[in-house]
Amino acid sequence: MDDLRQIEVKKQIEDTFKESGIILEYDEIGDADLSGYLEDSIHFISMVVSLEEKLGIEFPDELLILEAFHSLNALSTALADQTPLEK
Repeated sequence: MDDLRQIEVKKQIEDTFKESGIILEYDEIGDADLSGYLEDSIHFISMVVSLEEKLGIEFPDELLILEAFHSLNALSTALADQTPLEK
């Protein structure tokens, strides 16, 4: 996984939350607990679908749990590994 790809995926995640009206708050290390912004299972699935469409991926089963959204940095790293390389 390439650091630039992880940074781009992180920006895409941030943009997806922003597009749904959510402004993330970051901790002292620049991370955010995304799960706190997801109101219910429908909102969770809606965000998963939006991210899949934006990133052109399908979430792996192990990331289809709310716990995967506890860290913006961890989620962006995991999804960067799933994201196709730009040509």
